[in-house]
Formats: sequence, C-alpha cells, structure tokens
Amino acid sequence: MENGDNVLIDALPSIGKSSNVIPAARETDSPVTILTARHDLYDQYEEWCKDYQKEYNDNFEFQILPSFLNDCPTACGDEGDGWQQQVKRIYDRGVSGRDIHNHANRFFGEPLPCTENNECPYDETRNFDADVLIGHYTYAYVHPAVNGRVVVFDEFPEDDFVTDFDNPSVAVSDFLKSSTNIPFNDFTDLITNRLDPSYRDAALKVLNDIPIGQLDNPSAVLDDPTGQTHALAPHIVFTLVNSEQIDGKWECSTLGHEAGVYNRESGKVRVLRPPRLTDARNVIGLDGTPSWRMWNIVLGCGLGANEMLEHKQILTDDERREYVRDVLSLTVIRTTSDAKHYSGGKYVDPEKEKALIEAVCSKHRDSPALITTKKAVVKYKKVGALNELAYYDHYGNIKGSNKYGQSRVGIVIGSQVYGYDYVEEWASFLGEQTDSNGKGMNLSFSEFGDEVLHHMRELEVTQAIMRFGRDTNGATVYVHTAAIPDWMPISAKGRVSDRGRGYGQVVRALSEIQRASTDDIAAHSEVKIKNRQVGRVLDKLEEEGHVTYEKSGRKGVWVDRSLDTVNPSFDVSLPS
Repeated sequence: MENGDNVLIDALPSIGKSSNVIPAARETDSPVTILTARHDLYDQYEEWCKDYQKEYNDNFEFQILPSFLNDCPTACGDEGDGWQQQVKRIYDRGVSGRDIHNHANRFFGEPLPCTENNECPYDETRNFDADVLIGHYTYAYVHPAVNGRVVVFDEFPEDDFVTDFDNPSVAVSDFLKSSTNIPFNDFTDLITNRLDPSYRDAALKVLNDIPIGQLDNPSAVLDDPTGQTHALAPHIVFTLVNSEQIDGKWECSTLGHEAGVYNRESGKVRVLRPPRLTDARNVIGLDGTPSWRMWNIVLGCGLGANEMLEHKQILTDDERREYVRDVLSLTVIRTTSDAKHYSGGKYVDPEKEKALIEAVCSKHRDSPALITTKKAVVKYKKVGALNELAYYDHYGNIKGSNKYGQSRVGIVIGSQVYGYDYVEEWASFLGEQTDSNGKGMNLSFSEFGDEVLHHMRELEVTQAIMRFGRDTNGATVYVHTAAIPDWMPISAKGRVSDRGRGYGQVVRALSEIQRASTDDIAAHSEVKIKNRQVGRVLDKLEEEGHVTYEKSGRKGVWVDRSLDTVNPSFDVSLPS
C-alpha cells in the first residue's frame, strides 16, 4: 500500500491476504477502501477492524458502507411489499439506489416513504471520511469512495462490472421509442439498418455527445419509467452501431475504458463498464487464483485511463507445492485422467460417481464433503448419491467461503467449462479472435483463450481443493477431474472403472444362492457369460474379500461373505 503501485496480488487461498489488509491499512498514511461481494466478508473485516481498535486504542476509524437492498427501508420491504416491488423493478433495470432516491418523483410520482421525515438510513450511514471503508464492489463507481484512497478489490469482481443481455430486443426497442434523436424505430430496425452509413452516423452523433462513463445514465429509464428499457440500453445501441467485426460470429465496440461485444448468432450483447479509478491513490487486487488479463479487462486497466495492474505471485510454483503439502497438510488424490466438463450436466455420470462417493464414505470415519457443479448436484440428488455426505455445494457458492475449513475428507467432482462462447466473449473484449481445438484435457484456444479456459477450469478446481482443511490440520481430498494445475502436488491416484455386465450377473446369482460352485453359478438364469468369465469374476470378488472359496466334498464352493456391500456396476480403487 505504501508504494502506491497498482498491483494484482496472486496469493493462494488461506495464505492470509485478506487478514493482512487491515494491519497494512492502519500503517499507511492514505485512507483505504476495501471492496468485496459477500456480507460474511464485511463481517470478517469489521471484526478485524474492531480487534485493531482494541489492541492499539487509537482513533482508527472504519465504516461499513450501506447496501441499498439491505439498508434502505423501502428497498428491504419495511415500507410494504408494494413499495419494495416497485423499487426492485427499477433497480433491476440498472438504476442505482442513489438515483432511485434522487429521482423517486419521476419514477413513482412521489418521494420514497423512507425519506418523508428525514434522510434514509441508506444515506445517513454513508461516511466517506473513515480511515477504512468496507463495501460492495459497485462502490467503485462512487467517486468519494475511491478519490484519494487505496482501493482494494478482494476477489475477482467479474459479475459486477460486466452485464449480459441474452435478449436485448425489448430493452432496446423501448429505449428507441422514447429517444426521438436516434434514427431507429426499434431493435429490428436497428439490426437491419445499423451498417447503413447515414443511419450509423446520425446515431453516433447523438451517442458521442454522451460523456464517457455516462452511457448508463438513468435518463433511459426516467424517460420510460413504466416500460422495460434498461439504463444500459444506450450502451447496447452504441455497441451495435459502433462495433467492428472480429469474425463471422463476434463484434466488439470500445469507448474509452468501456466496451461491448455482440454475438451475431445468438443476439446476445455483453457490456463491460469498469469503474473510473484514475483518482484513486492506487488499486490493489487480491485473488487466490487470478487471471491477470481478465482482471485488467474487468477494471478497465489498459483499455483507457486506468493504469495496468502489475502481477505479483507471492509464492513460486515449488513453494506453492510445498505450502499445500507441508503447511496445509493436504493429501490430494486424483481419481481420473479425464477433464470431466460437468457445467452443462450432459456428461455427468451419477451412478458411477455415486460409487466413488460411497467408496470414500466407506473408507473414512469422517463424513466427506463434496464440491461439484450445480447441474451435477441435481443429478446426484436423484440417485441418492448425497445422502451420506456431511454437506455439499457447487463451485459458484464456495469462493471465499470457510464452510469446509474443518473438513478432514473432501471430494471434488468434475470441472467447470461454461461454454466456448464464454472464452470467445472475453477474447472479443480485446478485439481478438479465438478458435477451439481438441476436447477434454486437449481442449485449446488462442493464447488468451487458454488463459480464460485455465481460469474457469483449473483455477476453480484449485479453489475447491483448497477449501478443505483450512485450519492447517489437514485433509484428504479426492479429485475426480484431471483439470488440476501442474504445481498442485498429487499424493496418489485412484480410479473408477466399469466392471462389465458379467460382474453384476455373478454377484446377483451368488447373492441369491449363498453357496455354489462355479458351474452352478454359471448355470444360473441370471448369468449370461461363460464359465471361464464367471471364474475370473469370482477370483476378483475373492481378492476384494467379498467371497471365500471352500472345499465341499470333491468340489469347492463359493460362499457369499459381503456381496450386499458390492457395487455390481463399478470398481472403485482408492489408495490405502
């Protein structure tokens, strides 16, 4: 903080990057703003601040910046459901809480009830003079919250500065109907005529008069308060009339440090609107598994006035390996050589992975916890695969969470690949084309495309692995994907394989008979394989301890010892 550098600090989860912010803030001469997404982190930062106040008994002052949806009585429902729904409808159209308060008469025909007698608590509790401010990422748009301050972004703020419009037609059409100066009647007219020079020049003449950073001005919604337009509708129109074609599918438009991309095939528009951070003393990003270029894109660094973040990796790859193995005491066991791209749910194999979960549960005294994809959770529930777990969650819910910190046994199944469009969108923000090659672990894009792939796949798996045993008492983590960074220490390998249909036939036959010779089992109506194959299955079952071979007269018989515990379809091999 003292150096005033714009820097992205690359420090593994649990290494203490967040907890060291407050000591550093107290020692710097400049005020600090800490921005994050989760209220549990607000609480953690507040606790750290109070600890320092007690320890040093000084005038160190901090402020939790208010949240519109949580601290405004109208927005949180204290003034009635009707008001809450009206306010949320405008808020969901891209209008900030501050603008909703300022323009309530135009939106609703009267002031908000929370402002009738005095200032709303949302306003009263906004003190921008404190030594440390703690709030949501979107406070980066509020000039007093960043002006002259060290601004710290705790974790990657992708979702807060990038807005997706899967179907922008309604929002754009309503905006164009209320905007008489832009020469398009509706979205269809815009798409049809946007490349016509006369239409394009007339539209850009109007849009270019809007100052940079104000393409989200609430006037778009103020002019149509009962419609369905969005505050970013002007930005969408600018993207579509000012864009340059990257390839047959993607177009990109830039305006200062803002940008927009358009997918010609799906019609989706993605708007990037980073905060202006030029008046901040310096900017610091904290991330356990960062993509340097994606951070710079989201914060508008290098696209316009904001300066680039310097990437500082705290540990070398060898030191990371040692830290995971020796400091965190994590034992990582990989159980597949496949990528297991499970975001879409299509390739999830619930019965097979149920066998893995059951094998891990059987091996360990402590109930395991599971992290997987959202679609996989749905499929696992249907087959009862989650019944024996201590708890489970999906990738999107774990970042920054300490819920798994005391888990001694963890399971990570599958990796995240949101789709090729996700990679292409990010490349399009830079005006770059990227094409995919290969599948699974051989999937590859362009240089930057591979960085995006690594971010959403390997680095998300890393975050999941390092959720377990964060109290430094260690954990054993079974990882059912090969999408693991090269530096992650793999202690051992396991496997989950299909047994073949004959295995299940023999298990069911002997379970029914209890004691039988190989010939008797082969003759059972359930069994469709030959005697030699039956013998091999029985030898395997004996090796696993599920049956024993006993002499009975002149011929031996096989005796069921624990066939009720056998998974007849899948063989799970875990290291001892």
